[in-house]
This record gives sequence, C-alpha cells and structure tokens, in this order.
Amino acid sequence: FKDGYLVRRTVPSDNSCLFTSLSMCLGYPGLTPRMLRQVVCECIREDPERFNEAVLGMAVDQYCAWIQQPDNWGGGIEMAAISARYHVEVCSIDIKTLRIDRFGEGKYARRVVVLYSGSHYDYIAQAANIADPRDFDQTEFETGFTSKDDDDALLAAALILAGKLNRGHRFVSVGQPELKCGACGILVRGEQGAKQHAVATQHTNFAQV
Repeated sequence: FKDGYLVRRTVPSDNSCLFTSLSMCLGYPGLTPRMLRQVVCECIREDPERFNEAVLGMAVDQYCAWIQQPDNWGGGIEMAAISARYHVEVCSIDIKTLRIDRFGEGKYARRVVVLYSGSHYDYIAQAANIADPRDFDQTEFETGFTSKDDDDALLAAALILAGKLNRGHRFVSVGQPELKCGACGILVRGEQGAKQHAVATQHTNFAQV
C-alpha cells in the first residue's frame, strides 16, 4: 500500500481489545483503554438523544457502570462515541463477512481501522517493511476529505488484508444467526452485528436469512 505494507497488529485478548486497539491507533501519549472507557461514558451522557436507552439496551447510568468494567467488551456504541470525541472516522472490518462499518463517515479528515474476528479486535497499521516494529507504524490515515483516490485505495487494501485473514479462517463463528439489513441489504452476524451496523448507519430494520 503506497510506500509500505498494511499489517494486522494484534493486541491482548483481555476483553479490552477494542479499547487497546483504538488507543494504539490514536497514539495520544498516556491514553489507556481505561481512559477510553471513561471517554465513552462522557460522550453517552453528553448526547442522550443519540445514545438513548433504546440504543444502549439499558438505562444510561447502568450502561456507563457496565462499560467501565474491564471484563465487558466494547463495540459499535463505543466506536461511535470515540469517533465523535476524537474527530476521527473509525472503520471496523468484519473478517468473516468483509463488511465495513464506518463510524463518523464523511465527517472527519482522519481515519483508523480495526479488524473484528467475531470475538476479538485488532488494528491495521502501515509499516515501511513487514518486519518493522510497531513503534514506527502509521495508524491514522487520510479520508476522502483530502483525496478520494487515497480514500478508496486504503479501504481496498484493508479489505485485501481482511480477505487473506478470511481465507485463513481467522475468524470465530459463535452460532449467531445471519441478519440482513432491510435498508441496504448488507449481512450482519447476530444482535451485536446488527447493533453495530445500526449505530454506524441508523438502519434499524433487520431480518434473519
């Protein structure tokens, strides 16, 4: 990709993998997964219309207490909140379906990309050489605000990487039914996939296939 390679950077499987991946992508000194959990709670409380009880699946106070527990996963709600707070588009690529959910699409000039296996998040970085350590990674990319060609090239290259992982069966099937979005026809996996797609697109009509 351009002057280097897109690579998958793995993070620990400790239920904070999304927050770890995003903290690595954003690159702010001292930013920790725990701090990102707190940021999510702040964003939820600041925008009760967007993050209402129907979206959260529980009362706001209950959800904020729940997501601050280190054993609980993050997903679409958290990516939407972090996107808004840091003014960055967050793209999540499902390795099994190769679906891209784009949080903050069309709003920001910067983008980060994470990979979802069905039970775990890692992140995508650009390295000058495949063997280079992650200390030299580029983890933020320009969006179509600056160059539509670069925008398309990045997402195409990220999908090629995800496709290789797909063919290597680097995803987990956990018995979740496939659901089809009635608005755009895209396939998602289970309730979590439907919720993530709904938060990213405001599409709310799903049917099992």
